[in-house]
Parts: sequence; C-alpha cells; structure tokens
Amino acid sequence: MNKDVTLSIGEPCVTEEKLELHRKYHAFQSDFKGWPDHHGSTAEDYTESFVLNPFPTEEWCYHVGDRLLGVGYVDCVPGGLSAIYFYYDPDERRRSLGTWNVLMVLAAAANRQLPHVYLGFYVRGCRSLEYKANFRPNQVLDRDTGEWSPFVT
Repeated sequence: MNKDVTLSIGEPCVTEEKLELHRKYHAFQSDFKGWPDHHGSTAEDYTESFVLNPFPTEEWCYHVGDRLLGVGYVDCVPGGLSAIYFYYDPDERRRSLGTWNVLMVLAAAANRQLPHVYLGFYVRGCRSLEYKANFRPNQVLDRDTGEWSPFVT
C-alpha cells in the first residue's frame, strides 16, 4: 500500500509546506476526535515544539513524488529512539501512515542496533494514544520501584 512512499531523514526545520500540513492535520483531528481547535501553527510555535530540542532530533518526511504526506520527529536517546510526534495528510488516512511511521522507527532502531523504541505515553480511553498498545512487546515502568514489567491493557 505504501510502496510509492519515500522517507527522507534529516535535520528538523520549518517550511510553509510543513506548517500547512500540520494545520490541516490538527483541523481534521479537531473535527474527528474533538481535539481543541488549534487555529494553525505559527513558525515560532512549530520551531519551539519540533526544531529546538534538548536531544538530537531527526525529522522524518514521507513523500509521494514531491508531495509531503507526513512528518515525524524522532529523538535519538541513549539506548533507543523516541518517536515524539507524527502528523500526516488526513486525506491519506487509508495508508495508515501513523502505523507505517512506527514500523519504520522500529526498523531503524533494529538497523542501528538500538534495543528500545519509546512511543510515549499510553492513556487508556484516549483515542489518540491507545494505538500504542498494539505494538508488542511493550513494557511499563513502575514509578515506585523503578522496575520494568510487561504492559497489560
């Protein structure tokens, strides 16, 4: 389904094309999932959120030809990759680009011989975050003991 999609990985930067796609994605999520109305990102907001990071961050851009379909941000942290954010063209939902991105991050971690991929918080009942339970094996950290154990939904 995504054989025509190409991935380029580079340094995070702001472009009008990314801002437009980000706005379109948030407008869709506002209607579809009830997200707060985002009113569009400014270049300054985008830079603060995605470009200026405390960790080395990669920008993963997915294209078909010259058309931008999705953008992901991946932090390179000790021992793994952290998929910090992903947005895509809602007109291309049939491609399951969010899942595709996670699979690409998992493959990159394996190729780089990194043992872990962090997908962020899972929040039961949050439609935007529950997808994370679909990727296994996964673990949860017990805040009291500092021990990792298998995650059970």
